[in-house]
Amino acid sequence: MLRLLPGLVWRSLLLLIRTAWGGCCSFFRRAACPASIVSRTAAGPPCPLPLFFYSQVAWDDVWQRPQEFALRLARERPTIFFSPVQIHRLPGISNVARRPGGSNRPTCDLDIITAPILPGEYKSRLIRRLNAVLLRAEVRRRVGDGAAFTFLTNSPFAEPLRRAFRWRATVYDVIDDYAAFDWAPPEAARWHDALVANCDAVFTGTHALLEKVQPLRPEARYVPSAVDFDLFYRPNRDAGPPPEELRDLRGPIIGYTGSISDRLDRDLIRRAAERYPQAQFVLIGPVHGSFGPPPQAPNLHYLGLKPHEVLPAYTNRFDLALLPFRQTPGALATNPVKTLEYLASGCVVLSTAIPDVIRYYDGVVIVARSDGEFLDRMGELLAGDHADRRARGVEVARGASWDAMARQAKEIIASAEARRAQSRDEGRETPDAKRAPRDER
Repeated sequence: MLRLLPGLVWRSLLLLIRTAWGGCCSFFRRAACPASIVSRTAAGPPCPLPLFFYSQVAWDDVWQRPQEFALRLARERPTIFFSPVQIHRLPGISNVARRPGGSNRPTCDLDIITAPILPGEYKSRLIRRLNAVLLRAEVRRRVGDGAAFTFLTNSPFAEPLRRAFRWRATVYDVIDDYAAFDWAPPEAARWHDALVANCDAVFTGTHALLEKVQPLRPEARYVPSAVDFDLFYRPNRDAGPPPEELRDLRGPIIGYTGSISDRLDRDLIRRAAERYPQAQFVLIGPVHGSFGPPPQAPNLHYLGLKPHEVLPAYTNRFDLALLPFRQTPGALATNPVKTLEYLASGCVVLSTAIPDVIRYYDGVVIVARSDGEFLDRMGELLAGDHADRRARGVEVARGASWDAMARQAKEIIASAEARRAQSRDEGRETPDAKRAPRDER
């Protein structure tokens, strides 16, 4: 199809899309940058290299590792948080306030850019090529040739941008096995492998992912995610009135927070609601198309995406918190951040058999090895108080801080920058030339 378009018409189409897209990007960038979060340090000592952070998770999406990490990076160096979002998703996420700051919050040098892209990114190669042109133009407008910036990404879909610019150093934070999901385009696995092979440093957010990347990068490290313990922990869980959506619910509350997508076992959720009609199932988070038609029942309640800072008002009312993940390659490689948020809230937690949950939360999270066991354990857990288990979970969460996570990751980034600087000074070849040939898009 591309070859059928005369050159002039093709260039005109790109110019038209680029012009419209650029204005939209500017609008949504302002909407996505609350003044309470983003502030500029007017003066101070010389700072490290500026950093360009391409995130698969948008700033205004479910709050998790990328946003927490970006805030801490931006306390020490200028940081651009850049996330492409298909344009039809923007109205649903762009105006949800996140993490309001305060006088006690350290200032940071952070630009948040939500870049609209054309729909169909994961379904059409033509759309991906169009979006690649748009993204390269937008990134070039922000960073020039990239030579002054360190490049950090958590997404395999950033690989074309890694190749297209002269970054000072490149780092890959592997937070998910995106290539394993049904919606991923065929290039995803190849791009992931190229990032693992060619980036100056690689670290992962789960142990399962570490095992996947170590054959190619044996020096890769596992940097665990964490929790804002002070936000989620409440000594008296029932203090204060419940959120409005929970006030009229009768019976125990079984809850879930986070993205409602193809990671979750939709049929298991439906069966649980049927098995326990006296319980109220509360699911908090955006419902993605990959989840399919959400099960419907009188005791199933979908509350949508909530600002992160209000989540503890909900989780502290959960009688039981769920991790109902499917047993698929993508889901099995996860280590849900919500696990620690549940534990900090004093929740009893029930999970399907996720390897990282089994590895790191044995004794505090109940793991079911089959659907039948999952459903049976729900009834058992609703019948008791489990005060000892709740207390142990709180202590596990207390020891997991985002500041500690960021310190580990920043050390890895600084080492990568130092190695690249030394390589340039000595005239040695880059990792791309050493490990693998560049694959052209």
